[in-house]
Amino acid sequence: MKRVLVITDSVVPEARRAEVVELLRKHGVRDIGLVVVAPLGSPAAGPERLKRPDGVPASIAGGNWACGFPKKADEDKVDEGFVTLRIRVGSDGRAVQATTLHHSGHGFAAAATACALSKRYRPALDANGNPVEGDTVPIHVRFAR
Repeated sequence: MKRVLVITDSVVPEARRAEVVELLRKHGVRDIGLVVVAPLGSPAAGPERLKRPDGVPASIAGGNWACGFPKKADEDKVDEGFVTLRIRVGSDGRAVQATTLHHSGHGFAAAATACALSKRYRPALDANGNPVEGDTVPIHVRFAR
C-alpha cells in the first residue's frame, strides 16, 4: 500500500490541494494525509505577512510539502499529531535551524523538523526591505489521516 503525507502552505488554494490529492489517487496512493501549515497568528485570509515596525519576519515560501507520516506513529497506531516549530531562515531563504516549541510525541517532531529543514522560505526583511537572517513566527503543523 502506498502512503503519502502532503504538507501544504495555507496560501495554496483549496482547489489546488484537491487536485494534488486526486493526482495521488490516480497513481495508486490510497492512504493520503493532508496537513495545512499556517503561522500562528497569521491572518485567516492567507498570504498576508505580519508586518512589524522593524521589518517583516521570515515566512513559508509556499508550495506543497510531501513528507512521510512518522513510522513511530504507525507503530503506536496514532493517526493525528501536532508540532509547533520556529525556523531560523538565512537571508538566502534556506532553513538554518528548526526549534521545536511543542509536540505530541510519536515521531511527529522529527518528521516535521526534517520536512521544515528541507524547504525554502521567504527571508525576513529589515526595516529597509533588505533580506536578512531571521525567525519565522511559530509554525503549527497538524498531521492527520
